[in-house]
Amino acid sequence: FPYLYAGTEHRSWLNDLQLFMQGETDVLPQLDHHKCQFGKWLYGEGKTLISSENKYALLELLHKRLHQLSEDLIKSRDKVSKDVWEVSLKGLKEVHLELLELIKDNAR
Repeated sequence: FPYLYAGTEHRSWLNDLQLFMQGETDVLPQLDHHKCQFGKWLYGEGKTLISSENKYALLELLHKRLHQLSEDLIKSRDKVSKDVWEVSLKGLKEVHLELLELIKDNAR
């Protein structure tokens, strides 16, 4: 169950990012990977639930990467065309899917 919650929280974060990028909200998603709901879980309960150090390190790496990419994406929003940042958003979603797959693997 905690894995399901963690994955759901990060899907919600990604949706918030997309809404911000599309101009449908002025509210920025949490950019600090320690402070988003998934980050709080990962650095708290997740640290004790994930028994493999390698899997934990990969989860942490992917999660940090997502937040770095999102920060870059937000900074570029007003500097490049919508087509350009939509491609970047698609790449970010692919990294997000990798993160979700790793979460599912840990839940098994």
